[in-house]
Amino acid sequence: MISFFGIVQNIFNYFSGSTSRWEVLMRCLKITLKTHSDTRWASKYNAVHSLYCQFGGVIKALRDISTNPIFGDGVANAESILKQFDLEFVYFLVMWDKILNQIYRVNKLLQSSNISIDQASKMINCLNVSLQEMRDSGNEQIKTEAISICDKVGIKSELKIKRTIKRKVMSGENSSGEDISADQFLKLEYYKVLDNMMAHYLSPSTFLLSDKKFENTKLSIKIFFIFYYLLFLQLPTQCHKSQCTILVP
Repeated sequence: MISFFGIVQNIFNYFSGSTSRWEVLMRCLKITLKTHSDTRWASKYNAVHSLYCQFGGVIKALRDISTNPIFGDGVANAESILKQFDLEFVYFLVMWDKILNQIYRVNKLLQSSNISIDQASKMINCLNVSLQEMRDSGNEQIKTEAISICDKVGIKSELKIKRTIKRKVMSGENSSGEDISADQFLKLEYYKVLDNMMAHYLSPSTFLLSDKKFENTKLSIKIFFIFYYLLFLQLPTQCHKSQCTILVP
């Protein structure tokens, strides 16, 4: 099954692969869609955010193409992409935009040449807290927003009846799957993304600040975000006000 990021990339490839299709798209958008790179995780945020902000325009462009036989084979491809747009896809679009937005802002601040070790440590701690808050209470907010977006663009705001997930089996057992509701599936995926981030890439041990030169600390921070990106490829993504003000755009 194609991944969420795979669909995002396919949308860009579809429009960029034809001058006429790109012209239709640009008549519906204010800014261009973005591709994402397998070597720069920040490009994933740009790709997701440009689609998130202009999702209605992208759908309009696809619908215009799908009803115009002048586009030949592009008609069937547009219809195929439209069929992939359901509440589940929109849920992941909203989810990844919110998660990547948090990380993107912190990463930009960490690249400042004037940042101190104390500031860098506070920013990472605040990012950890922000993601934990999203994990604790963000699922329903994301689902509500996804339903609202679906209603606005004319997508059915209904989830599939059920999904099947694989479970670990003990030695001697037959491999089996477990049927869960679509709502449970989204919630499990949401928790999995955030739990993996916080457990493996935002734990206190990740940012051990020593007495070495600050350049070594900056290098460690950069390595952290490289590992972060590798995690993204594998997935099907209150501290005190005085400490968190640096996260406010």
